[in-house]
Amino acid sequence: MTTTIISRHFNEIETGSQNPKKLKSLKDSHCSFKLNSDHPLKKSNFRNYHSEKFLHPQKSIFNKNLPKISSEDNPNLLIREYFITQPSLRPKLRKFTAKYINSIETVLEILKWSRKKGVQEAYDSAIDLLSECGSILIKLANSEAIEKSNQNHDHIAIQEEWEVLIKGIACACNISAEERFNTITKLILKQKSRLVKASIIDALLIMQDEIKPDAIKKHLAYFLSDNEADEYIRDYAQEAYQEI
Repeated sequence: MTTTIISRHFNEIETGSQNPKKLKSLKDSHCSFKLNSDHPLKKSNFRNYHSEKFLHPQKSIFNKNLPKISSEDNPNLLIREYFITQPSLRPKLRKFTAKYINSIETVLEILKWSRKKGVQEAYDSAIDLLSECGSILIKLANSEAIEKSNQNHDHIAIQEEWEVLIKGIACACNISAEERFNTITKLILKQKSRLVKASIIDALLIMQDEIKPDAIKKHLAYFLSDNEADEYIRDYAQEAYQEI
């Protein structure tokens, strides 16, 4: 289906700091993140409304011969549109945008947007969007595409993108709970950074209403054993274990 992207109002992103990422469990949010519209995006005044030609045009000011934008061919444009729209309006775009997230490249684009400075609530909105996606998230998690896409080997960026992907998978309602759980737990032995380990623990807590408690505790126990050298992660896992 060819769809013309009609929203072209939000051309200028208001500069501001991103919300700090929280390592604390997302369980209480039920994957529905609070939206903040205190600082709406600016609208660019891109026409001179006092222009005589604009007020009384002799012919159409729009070029009817311009090709329409295909959502299927340009999903990155839809992703951009989603993130530059003010947070309170993003839920209306979420399901439509997610329909075109069918490749690893488009998921990587979402992960890149989740870290962009000046984009309000980019982190939460990225997880929200991923929660509407399907098995392509599993395919990405089972690959090394995140590492390969960061050509500068920016370790912080890689960790932050894994964090968003893991939590997005935990919330992805279009993927079976068992498949999501298995994908996340397979990462335990592969991921070594503190941020990603904490994200895995968070994801296990997010899924506690869908997965048997004993199964979750079994994997949390790994972080409580001598296998885990990071004291912070051991303490974090202990808190999660007690919540199950």
